[in-house]
Order: sequence, then C-alpha cells, then structure tokens
Amino acid sequence: MELNLCASYVLDKSSYSYVSEINSSTTWLDHFIVSKNLVGDVINCSIKYDTIISDHLPICLEVCISLDTGNPYDNDNNKKSLF
Repeated sequence: MELNLCASYVLDKSSYSYVSEINSSTTWLDHFIVSKNLVGDVINCSIKYDTIISDHLPICLEVCISLDTGNPYDNDNNKKSLF
C-alpha cells in the first residue's frame, strides 16, 4: 500500500503544529498519512491555533468518501464528510 503525507497538499508552508517555548520557535512536526487512493478525497487539513492544550497543536483532516449503506431506500448515498 502506497502512503502519502496529505498536509503538504492543502496547508500553507508557513503552517506549524509544534511550539517550543524554550527555543521560541515553531515547526511543522505532526502529519496526516493517507493511502494513495484517498488523497483525492481530502477536502481540508487545518491546524487549531486557538486551542492550546500542549506544545503540539491539534490538527484536523476532513475527508469526503462514498459510503454505501446497502439500503436501496437511502436517498443520501452520496459522498459524506467524515471528521
């Protein structure tokens, strides 16, 4: 299975996910890895800069994939956003 780092597709190069108070520096340290067949389904990747619970900031990945419920009466068989 081929894996890809997906943050590089949607995040600005100035983004960071780690804050070092000791060195007064920031860096991109945390990543999302998705399989090659899901890369095209990545809608958004974001960093929650306003939520500081540790030296690593929370990162979020939004993916839109098809879900087949198997129910022929389900009219919402299209793509759904999963968080």
